[in-house]
Amino acid sequence: MSKIQRRTILRAMVAALVGAAATTVTGQAFTPPSRSRRYQKFGGHNFYPITTFKNGQRTDWTYNDNGSIYASGNPTLFNTRVQLPDGALIEEVQFNYFLGSLPPMYFSLIAFDNANGYQSPIPTAQADSPDPTRIQTISLVGLPVRVDNATWNYVLRWAPAAVDTDHMLWGARVGYRMSEEDV
Repeated sequence: MSKIQRRTILRAMVAALVGAAATTVTGQAFTPPSRSRRYQKFGGHNFYPITTFKNGQRTDWTYNDNGSIYASGNPTLFNTRVQLPDGALIEEVQFNYFLGSLPPMYFSLIAFDNANGYQSPIPTAQADSPDPTRIQTISLVGLPVRVDNATWNYVLRWAPAAVDTDHMLWGARVGYRMSEEDV
């Protein structure tokens, strides 16, 4: 069999497998983008555990080919840094996730200072409705928040409460505008 034929057959096999997997779990995209906003997007692969040890046990995590992440050891908190221009107005924070079983997951935007302090400028969102058939989207409420880089360092936080693929993070999106006149 020639190399070209083998490649064609392999591509067809991969396409069939991907198609079968895609029909198992359907996705829900972020809400349609607003023309008046700029966006910063993060894949699950942009999130890292806060610590690799929790209660004396090692925390492992796994990145999938599709950019998602899940805890494969003792669950912990995962962060990614949000770097927006000073003065930007954060109007939207959304997370895409898969929750296949209880217990719930938590999502938040947190601001840290350099003096051992932090604040959660908006309430933490809790995902507590398992749906093993689809990827879900959750939005944080309590916005807008004005970015103050002189005082705060901003991070997105994801807290899975279970290990394995029953608690997965596909990604997050932060929608912002540079000034209130950008409407």
